[in-house]
Amino acid sequence: MEQSYEPQVADGDKSEHASGSSTRTIAIVILSFIVIAALAAGAFYAGQGLSKAPSNNKSAQQNNKTPSQSNGSGKKTTSSDAHNGQFAQAAPRVEDEKTRQALLSLPNRDHNSPRSLGDAKAPVVMMAFSDYSCPLCAAFEKETFPQLKHYIDDGVLRFEFYNAPIFATTYASDIGARGGIAASQQDKFFEFLSVASAQPGHTQWTPDIATEFARQAGVKDIERFQKDLQSDDSQQALNADAQLSQQLGIQGTPFFIINDRVISGNQPIQIFVDTIEAAHADATVASR
Repeated sequence: MEQSYEPQVADGDKSEHASGSSTRTIAIVILSFIVIAALAAGAFYAGQGLSKAPSNNKSAQQNNKTPSQSNGSGKKTTSSDAHNGQFAQAAPRVEDEKTRQALLSLPNRDHNSPRSLGDAKAPVVMMAFSDYSCPLCAAFEKETFPQLKHYIDDGVLRFEFYNAPIFATTYASDIGARGGIAASQQDKFFEFLSVASAQPGHTQWTPDIATEFARQAGVKDIERFQKDLQSDDSQQALNADAQLSQQLGIQGTPFFIINDRVISGNQPIQIFVDTIEAAHADATVASR
């Protein structure tokens, strides 16, 4: 199993998540025990007879496991029956109210975030945890995400990207993560991510490769990019993401939290569609 990335945090450093409310902190503590309810989700998908992502992509998806199938309160996650089976392939909803509220409190909803797309007040938020050397993460970016962008355009979905650099030790994917953060300083994050995702297999990252990808992504000030790539600010932003993913117990990528539901791996498109639709329907009912 891939060794965990150890965030480099200097004394006094503050992550972008550290300024959140106490509710956010409590949410992380709760989720550290339950979030990979992906086991329950995986069992649900298997019960539906759904196909999995191509088996020749041996990425971190294999390691998406949790220490428990329960939500920390003794109750297992189950599929909501609120929509009478309308969204048959949706990921199961976490039913325990404390855990559900914890999940819903996680997104940052910062309208100034350069690594997010969509209305900060959108009813559905997809938190995507990804690694820059993960083939299944690249497959999601290239094949799945384009089919979901209309939800962003329609104001239904907000997409927030978080780094989970689980391949940092083997492929130096933390350099890719810092490259994305540096590109975001010039509003070229998603262009950089697209170039990185177009590469075959597991990218072996170096600062030179990150710089070349930045050029291909249209980053104009390459000298500034190179400075930002190595800056303390970029490292601290990466640390914040890495700490969050570790606190959530995420061991493999890609991993998605969609309101109060979770999806492990680059699953078939209908699972994402039904999960977004179900989460939107839940949010609509809750707002009445």
